[in-house]
Amino acid sequence: MTSKSSAYTKALQSLGGISGSDFRSWKILCGDNIRKTTLEIISNPLELIEELEQKNIVGEDNVKSLIEMMKTLGRLSEAGILADYEKKWALTESNQQSDYDRLLLKINGALEDSELESIKFLCRNYSGFTKDKRGKMTSCRDVFTGLEQALLLDKNETSTLKDLMKQISRLDLCQHVDKYEQKYNSKSEPFSSGQQNIHDLSDEFDIIVRHIGKNWRQYARRLKLVEADIDSIMVKHPYDLMEQSRESLKIWQQRNSSNATREVLISTLRKCEFNYIADVMEGKIVD
Repeated sequence: MTSKSSAYTKALQSLGGISGSDFRSWKILCGDNIRKTTLEIISNPLELIEELEQKNIVGEDNVKSLIEMMKTLGRLSEAGILADYEKKWALTESNQQSDYDRLLLKINGALEDSELESIKFLCRNYSGFTKDKRGKMTSCRDVFTGLEQALLLDKNETSTLKDLMKQISRLDLCQHVDKYEQKYNSKSEPFSSGQQNIHDLSDEFDIIVRHIGKNWRQYARRLKLVEADIDSIMVKHPYDLMEQSRESLKIWQQRNSSNATREVLISTLRKCEFNYIADVMEGKIVD
């Protein structure tokens, strides 16, 4: 019997014959997610797929972006093979949304009234959680809706939800969130036609994390993170400055999508007078 892994590998191998202008066009389609210098040294389709996998754009449970790219290239045969694999094996968007809804329903049903009040208090500094609005929230589902409206919760981002469960000592519910996250790890689809592309800023993040130290909070505020975000990050990583700064950058990137760019990072560093870090990022100083 064919395994999921072997079926995935077979579907990817169907792309191995793409060459010439189609292969060059395919690399251009990947330009917003893979650095130009990396694309220049990629010489065949399987190397390109491997790089997409490393960026979490493609995986056994996520071939939608590949299907869209094949359609764009006019490679309908390859798109059909991938679509057949997706239909049989891959976790689809509707699967994830259903599991996300069930997760929220489970948490909503498991919490006591006193725990709901504690969660509302913990959310007091989040955008939209005014005293008046919190008073009208009669269930955790109301709180979840508020978190979704504040861009702190969706099917691809449940870290704030897990932090709240930790703070009210409901580790059993944290485990439910963990299982959901493990199942849908990196299932967001930045490359699909319905979403904006997210730039690869991993090198820039590494530079900032190495140098910014305890000043990450000042920088995060300049990037328009609110105090509730900063508090949540410090709860999540209480003794690790590097993880605190990295988490703040990830939140900023997620909220700003394609508008989260290297140029914004550099200009914000200079506004904070962190010119040394900006110079390192621009290559003016060798790190």
